[in-house]
Amino acid sequence: MEGLRTKTVSEDGSKISIKFPNARIIYWETTKKTPDEVTLSLEFSEGEQYNYKVKSFKFLEHDIKELEERKLAILLPFYVLKLRKQAVSAKTSKRRAELAIEMKTIVDELVITADRAEASGLVSEADKRIVLEHMERLYRELFAQYTEFKEGDVMLQDRILTYSEEAAEKAELKGKAEKAFDVARKLLARGMTLLEVAEIAELPIDQLQTLVPR
Repeated sequence: MEGLRTKTVSEDGSKISIKFPNARIIYWETTKKTPDEVTLSLEFSEGEQYNYKVKSFKFLEHDIKELEERKLAILLPFYVLKLRKQAVSAKTSKRRAELAIEMKTIVDELVITADRAEASGLVSEADKRIVLEHMERLYRELFAQYTEFKEGDVMLQDRILTYSEEAAEKAELKGKAEKAFDVARKLLARGMTLLEVAEIAELPIDQLQTLVPR
């Protein structure tokens, strides 16, 4: 889709150029056999075949900060895979408890990173909610069978609930502000002064200045 968006066509229409973005194959979990580079083969119905190489992106080999810098915040939920194999192979409750503490630290960092991504405009409020919900769902799917990991799941659920409450509060405040400005517009249209409108609508005069025709 990105290639089609940036396509160019020659003047006589005989040549269409499509520039593909840098492609990567993402491996969520890897082994020693996971390749650093993969050859993709494009085969056409006429029998023509074209090969090109694509680098691998071994997701869990990158830390959370690097993922944020690469603008991959939307993929943060998959980082809870980080300790999955260790949890499966853990032989004792003590070892799982140690992993759970480490996992909680990772989840804390993931949530903070999601907050920062929203604040910087990298993801929207809606996207951030999706990130948190997917993170909690995947965490539960991976670790629900281990009682040692319960605290991390509860923390994620609490964060999602808090976020939902914050979003509802923002929406309510936005609605009140819009209503106040609507009232201010009507009062100004009736010839009232800025000072009078500011007192009635409970809005700062400097914000009302934008409503005055120039």
